[in-house]
Amino acid sequence: MAQKPADPDHYDAIRRSLKAYEKPSKAKPQVGRPNAVSDFVTHPGGILKELVDQFEESDQVKSQILQCIPEQFQQNITGYRILKNQLSLLTNNASSATQLRFVKTEILSQLRQSGLWNLSNITIKVDPNS
Repeated sequence: MAQKPADPDHYDAIRRSLKAYEKPSKAKPQVGRPNAVSDFVTHPGGILKELVDQFEESDQVKSQILQCIPEQFQQNITGYRILKNQLSLLTNNASSATQLRFVKTEILSQLRQSGLWNLSNITIKVDPNS
């Protein structure tokens, strides 16, 4: 299943929610262990820290991809997925998908120049949920 581009404010909302549950602990904190919810987000090696890092990396990749797509088609992209060096883009209509297929080689070369050099192909599909 393709990843849908997340709302940039979504991650800020998660951080605010986690901060709301932060309560000072009356017990002595154990060395090397987090004692508040926010510590779980910032504690190296923690599961929540890994998730937040993955979300931030996903946002960076999404912005790289959208910068390489012609402006008139950016609002038509509903999702993307990178699997086995292949980028799959989902669009909300067949017309956009067809037009993007004509410029996919230019998009691929721009993506490689922007740092996604391991991509070997782009497939463009119409999102059935749109």
